[in-house]
Amino acid sequence: HKLPHDDYTVLAPVFRVTKLPKDNATAGVELYSDEEDEDPKHDYICRVSLPMNCPLKETIESPIMSSKRQSERAAARYVVEKLHKMEELDDNFRPTPSVDSDDDEMKEEKKFPIAGTDKRS
Repeated sequence: HKLPHDDYTVLAPVFRVTKLPKDNATAGVELYSDEEDEDPKHDYICRVSLPMNCPLKETIESPIMSSKRQSERAAARYVVEKLHKMEELDDNFRPTPSVDSDDDEMKEEKKFPIAGTDKRS
């Protein structure tokens, strides 16, 4: 099961982690993806946005966690749970084939020679 894509678009989830002070005295600070930050005075929350061709359009948010890594993992788990409930993932968490898959059409097209060429299937 392949998602439609092109060579110019990066289709990957975007994880945004916000560092929250435990005392709630100041606003949270968004961290860069490669920034390691473990601070016992702060909590972390992660928001995940999936690629535009994914059927899950909403941004998923983790619960407040005590580390950046835990918040990213929790958000990823919620994404998998939502995709499973939408039946986009099977019980083994593998993509389910779409009903309107182009694979059958492509197989049919390959049976016939390509116009204007000597190529035969």
